[in-house]
Amino acid sequence: MERVYSAVFGEDVHKAVALVPAQEDDAREEEPYVQPLTPELLEQHNKHIDKYGDMVAHASTALTAPSLRRQKSVTETVELSELGEAFKAGVRAFVLAYGAKAFTALLLASRKWGMNTNSYADALRLLSQGDTVRFGAFVGLLVGSFHATEVVLKYVRGSDDPLNKAIAGAVSGLSLFLDAPSRRPVISLYIFVRMLDIYLRHASESHAFVRDIEAYLPMQYATEILFGLANAPIIYATAYDPSLLPKSYYNFILTMGNLSHHGTDFTLRRRLRGELDPNTNQLVAFTPCQPHFHRESCLAHSAKDWVSTGVVRAGKVYLPVHLMPLVLFRYKKLATAPVATLARVAFDTLRSAAFLSTYQIMVKMLVCSSRNFFQEDYPLVAFLAGVRRQLTVTGASLFFEDPKRRTELMLYTGVRGLEVMWAFLKRQGVAQYIRAKHGDVFFFCLSMACIMSSPPAHFKPAYLSLLRFMFGASAIV
Repeated sequence: MERVYSAVFGEDVHKAVALVPAQEDDAREEEPYVQPLTPELLEQHNKHIDKYGDMVAHASTALTAPSLRRQKSVTETVELSELGEAFKAGVRAFVLAYGAKAFTALLLASRKWGMNTNSYADALRLLSQGDTVRFGAFVGLLVGSFHATEVVLKYVRGSDDPLNKAIAGAVSGLSLFLDAPSRRPVISLYIFVRMLDIYLRHASESHAFVRDIEAYLPMQYATEILFGLANAPIIYATAYDPSLLPKSYYNFILTMGNLSHHGTDFTLRRRLRGELDPNTNQLVAFTPCQPHFHRESCLAHSAKDWVSTGVVRAGKVYLPVHLMPLVLFRYKKLATAPVATLARVAFDTLRSAAFLSTYQIMVKMLVCSSRNFFQEDYPLVAFLAGVRRQLTVTGASLFFEDPKRRTELMLYTGVRGLEVMWAFLKRQGVAQYIRAKHGDVFFFCLSMACIMSSPPAHFKPAYLSLLRFMFGASAIV
């Protein structure tokens, strides 16, 4: 058995054992040569890697180029559609502004035509007036250019942030050039005051020094104080120098105050002009308030006018003010609860009429008491006294008005007061040193940039609703 086993397996085993050292020697002989790492070899390796990377990048670009081209074409299509929406927004704003201006012109002209006049030619002439078209074009370009600029900036900068809205607001402000030159300063001043109101009401949140100043001021009555200060130059101009006021605004004040230009001029301004008495060739004597300024005594006239005709005159002014927003913006509320809604409008109208009637009575009593006390008409004394008394007299009349509307009245009279002061500076030759060409457009652009880039929390609800109604819901976000 051992012989058989050795015959079968023994020779091969010996051969295999003999082959192992020989295979190890061959493996050692065939082992590859490892080249040592040198700077030259490393540089050659890096070149191969860069070449391979370029080939991979070229291949990936070739593969993704069609999808990128498709994405770019889709983006360009979206941008073009947004520019189309901007154009539509501009056209819509033009129609609204043109319609409002034309409706106002027709309403005012209808009073002049009378009840029996059917002059369609005059109506068509008013609708096609260049002033009405210019105003509509100004508002339309204001809205359209804002949206178009915002779309372009979003495409170029790749982001949508307050900076885009600030730049778009500034660019849209250039549309003021389309409006009538006589109206540009008023619009610019009004928007500038609005911008200050938006910014200053929230300045204390980000500026510590503003909070320090507010700590020493009666901020709870700031609106009434500013209202009184703004009225001092207006009263001065109405009583002694109406040329500082726009003619339409001066006539409105006379109507609301139940005054006449002739009676006011004869009573208050003759001595100021240096008018001489033809009999004595001396300066005309002091003229009492009665009967030219008013027929009854000062106290009797004020009492009767306050409780009777004054409220009626003011009610005619304020009824459209409270009724038009209801019809235009809250008509659903009028349809669902007509009695309660109309009762609220009637109460608000009565409250506003009480304010305006009280205001004009206090102003007349202020003028009468000042001139009767001094027995002379001193415009500067009346102005300085007006500043002091306006803080307590006309400012107090503002408490009759709804607190939500007091700021609006303060801003309106603030704009008018600044108009009077600017006209006075122009007459004195001071304005030429601070006046810049197209300064009204510059301030309008600055104001629009600040307003359109402000957060919604800085706006009052009514003003925010108006802006979103004109510019769209995405304008202030």
